[in-house]
This record gives sequence, C-alpha cells and structure tokens, in this order.
Amino acid sequence: MQRATPEAMDLSGETESTLMMYGLQPGPKTGFGWQCLVGRRLAERGVRFIELIDVGSSNNWDAHGNMATHGPLAKNVDQPIAALICDLKQRDIFEDTLVVWSTEFGRTPYHERVDHPGPEHHQVFSSWLPGGGVKNGIAFGDLG
Repeated sequence: MQRATPEAMDLSGETESTLMMYGLQPGPKTGFGWQCLVGRRLAERGVRFIELIDVGSSNNWDAHGNMATHGPLAKNVDQPIAALICDLKQRDIFEDTLVVWSTEFGRTPYHERVDHPGPEHHQVFSSWLPGGGVKNGIAFGDLG
C-alpha cells in the first residue's frame, strides 16, 4: 500500500465533473471534499479502514451556546459526503464499503431551559451507516 499511496493522493487524473461533484477545484489538497475523494480512491485500492475528520470551518463543532452555528459547518460537509456515497455507488463498491458517520459525543435535541439555543451532551449519540450491506431504515435505541 505504501507504493500506492502517492498515486491515490494525486487527483490530477480525476475528471472535472468528479472534482465538481465533491465541491473541489483542481489543485488544493485540503478540506473535507478532498478527504472524501481521496477516501474513495483509497477504498478502490483496497484500504480497509479510512478515517476522515472535519473540524469545521471554524475548527469547532461544539455549539453549546448556539446550534445555529452548525448551519455553515454542515454545509461544508454535505456536498462532499453526498458525493462520496454517489461515487461509491457509481463505481459499484458501495455495497462493499461501510461509511460510518458519527461524532465524538452526542447531543440532545433540546436543552433543559426552553430559551437556551444550544443542546446538551447527554442521553443521545447519533450515527448513520450507509453502504456495506447495512439494512436501510433501521433505528436503534430510545427514540422517544
């Protein structure tokens, strides 16, 4: 794999439409879109575990004070993760690739004080798992 890594990181052979799908311009080697595209390329080459991390454009998803700050952060990852899933499907490797989307801790959809704009850290942890043959539409845990 060490010999294949430099080639996997070289996006110069990707089409303009593929780069656009991930929200990328030719050249830059940073950002979540770049990570997603390189992740797809590594998966094609047999890498069994790939971790992608988005710290957000503000370097902080931790929004105790105001959940509205998640809007721009989510926009930053929405197109690339959708592109990754579509790309895996187009290349017929989606069913063999499990994408695990998760956070390092959970958030409640509420706060104990009604007028507080941010959620709390307890009682919930959200993840979703597309691909890898996982059955669609399954929710696990206490949803009520």
